[in-house]
Amino acid sequence: MNPKMDHDAAQALFNDHVDGELGAEQSAALEAHVQACESCREALDQLRTTVAGLRGLSTPPPASDILQGVQRKIRKRSRGRYFTRGFATSGYRVPYEIIALLMVLLMVVVYFGMASLQDLGAVSGAERGHAEDRERE
Repeated sequence: MNPKMDHDAAQALFNDHVDGELGAEQSAALEAHVQACESCREALDQLRTTVAGLRGLSTPPPASDILQGVQRKIRKRSRGRYFTRGFATSGYRVPYEIIALLMVLLMVVVYFGMASLQDLGAVSGAERGHAEDRERE
């Protein structure tokens, strides 16, 4: 056995070694341990055989109605907040950014509208004040 690596440390590296994700130093240390340790060699060979068998399997294609199934599940769990029937099913949704921009524009219009009304009120008040001053004279 390699004194640099024990069974637990070697077995923790098996998956990364089989996937080719170990660095050269760790891989060399693991290979040295596996050459000296019969139980680790058997375990690593068994993992390699299993992974090779799994890689040979084909991936089945997804179901044709997977999108509708996912939307149905989301609709059910969210109680209709997403993918609702009617307006939202047409595919048209107003993004929150547009709503926020419209609200900001509305606030700007209201602000300037109120400011202009105050200016008119101040002018009218000033005109009234001048008219009262003229009447006193």
